Amino acid sequence: MKAEALFHIGDLSKRTGVPARTIRYYEAMGLLRRPLRNRHGYRLYASDAADRLRFIRTARGAGFSLKEIREILNMADEGKTPCRSVLQRVRHRSEDLDRQIAEMIAMKSKLEGLLKQWTTDLPRPTQKEICPLIESLKQEGGREHGNQKEN
Repeated sequence: MKAEALFHIGDLSKRTGVPARTIRYYEAMGLLRRPLRNRHGYRLYASDAADRLRFIRTARGAGFSLKEIREILNMADEGKTPCRSVLQRVRHRSEDLDRQIAEMIAMKSKLEGLLKQWTTDLPRPTQKEICPLIESLKQEGGREHGNQKEN
């Protein structure tokens, strides 16, 4: 029986392009299984850690949060197929992007109109205003453009 290859964190980093610091963070967040340790205390990762890191990078690139990725990985670790859950998340993400795109298009239109107006009629600030150009970007209802939901 052949022993499985084990990798130090630096070797794993080189194989995957994921910085060692990020690997340790993913481990702390529960995205990677705790590695073995050698007699000097250095981490020793199994080869499947590289596959898992590549999966995490791909999922991050697709817009999944670390929390979502952890949930997907946990389902897979429990022997469940996470694809139905992923499909639902992708649908919701697509809907969110549609909403954000519509908001950005509206903001672009407003900015283009303001640019035309400002080049001919530059407003002067009152004592209470810092810059009426920026303050004119407020939407009706008191909400300002650029406020985004954070992960």
